[in-house]
Amino acid sequence: MWSYVVSFLVINKYGLFYLFNLFSLFLTFVAGLFAVSWFFGAEVKRKILYRFKALPLKPPSNGLSVVLERLAKLRLTWRLDKRLSGATIIDEPFNEVLDLFMRDFVDDWYKDISKDDEFKYEVRKTIQSVVVNLSAKLRDVDFIALSTGQFLTDITSHLRIFKKTQERLRVFTNYSAQDEIRVFFELESQFGVICTDKEAEEVYVRNLVDILLYLLLPKTSFQCYPMRVLIREMITTCCLMPTMDTIVEPDYVNQCFMAWLKDDCLTSESFLSAIHCCTSPTELDHLEDRLQKDIQRLRAMDSGNITNWRQQLDSLMYTLRQVSIRYQNVFDPGSEPDSMMNSAHNDATQPFPTNKPCPNIPLNFILGNSISLKYFIDFMNHIKAEKFLYMWLSVDCFRDELK
Repeated sequence: MWSYVVSFLVINKYGLFYLFNLFSLFLTFVAGLFAVSWFFGAEVKRKILYRFKALPLKPPSNGLSVVLERLAKLRLTWRLDKRLSGATIIDEPFNEVLDLFMRDFVDDWYKDISKDDEFKYEVRKTIQSVVVNLSAKLRDVDFIALSTGQFLTDITSHLRIFKKTQERLRVFTNYSAQDEIRVFFELESQFGVICTDKEAEEVYVRNLVDILLYLLLPKTSFQCYPMRVLIREMITTCCLMPTMDTIVEPDYVNQCFMAWLKDDCLTSESFLSAIHCCTSPTELDHLEDRLQKDIQRLRAMDSGNITNWRQQLDSLMYTLRQVSIRYQNVFDPGSEPDSMMNSAHNDATQPFPTNKPCPNIPLNFILGNSISLKYFIDFMNHIKAEKFLYMWLSVDCFRDELK
């Protein structure tokens, strides 16, 4: 409304000719401004072109291909800190394990996706950070309290359940390995919840790895959900599950025992201690059969070294006697020793002649000599005090293993 009022007053005061002149002046100003800018810009352009006329400028038709070619030639070198735990004797083999892990479980499928090494570098860096944090936290663990506390309790409870399983299966004449496993897990279920489902076990391991990653991963890596899931699946399906399946295989366990016994053979004292502590009649019968076969084989041999042959035969006969004594003391206390065993060891059971002076032999010499020790064991069995000698032998073997 006000615009109409203002227009009416201006026209009434100055007339239409004044408005036409005002509009013409505005158009003339705009046209002059564009003309000056055009001619001034053209002059500046000529000066700039003259200044850069000598430069060999070419059209950028192949610029992108050149950039890509140069980027392909530029190979970034990723450097990783090889220090994990601070101990070289641990870091070097563990780095070799990580190299094999990346080769078998990452390179095998990533090479078909991309040739960029940045992803593999980040995965390796994340795994190493987990190992470094785990190593730092393990320094605060009291392994003495752990091994003598909860770990020892779990081992003893496992052995106790295994012995109860054997006692329950003694009433059966024929039973298979599946029956033994079934009875074992029935007994173990009385002490706690157990899991026999493979899928449930895998879910439990995944949840356990998630908790460990929350404690060990850096904050930035843990917040990256794809990276966290990838690390979790690789640790679960490629490391933990195959490792647990391997260490529970009977063949693997037997191979480990064979390798340990090959590197560190048991002494004769340890073998005798195992016989004296044995409570399984099946094991004693099997050992007695093996000893009988070895004795028959030695008697059938025509050995040139009579002394060595006689020592081996005496050792086997003595071991056979210990097996027979252990079997009779545990499973048949009222029976008399076997006549064959008595005849084979009459010299060991006959008393020392009274008309001769008794030699003064130190106890350390008797316990340290294998020949005198076997006669001393017979004497301790005769006076029903063999438990003290067996305890001393067990403690001495345990002390030697700790050295």
